[in-house]
Amino acid sequence: MKIIKIAVILLLGIMVMSGLACGDGGPQGVTVNKSASGGGALITVQQKIDPYPQTPSYTGYRYVALEITIENIGQDKKSDTSLDYIKLFDDYGERCPQIIPCEQQPWLGEIELMPGEQVTGWKMFGVHTQRQAFNLTFETFWEAEQKDVTLEIPLQ
Repeated sequence: MKIIKIAVILLLGIMVMSGLACGDGGPQGVTVNKSASGGGALITVQQKIDPYPQTPSYTGYRYVALEITIENIGQDKKSDTSLDYIKLFDDYGERCPQIIPCEQQPWLGEIELMPGEQVTGWKMFGVHTQRQAFNLTFETFWEAEQKDVTLEIPLQ
């Protein structure tokens, strides 16, 4: 009887841990659905996972994953290869370090969008455990238009 109980406990543990795996069927986030637009771009934070499970722990920090959609609502091709076009600031105004690559897939990397196209992916950041992920900033330079674009989305 003890062997059956142990087997059931192990099976439940495996089921719980498999539900937290990354990628398809990975952790589910809280719906955010906040957007900002300008400069021919529409940026939407779809969901947030805070804290992100199964990540290395660094003293004083937790991981926060954000699912983000970028849509080209302009007339020209939009591209940014810097990987640093999305920034997260905490409630003290300090920039949170981006974790590259993001464990949650698909990862949002370089963007190249024709008019009407969009891409959705994840970015992950390290946030101090005593602070809140407060403000997402999309900051890019559209090469085709020679134009700087900065959009902010409050996450609180």
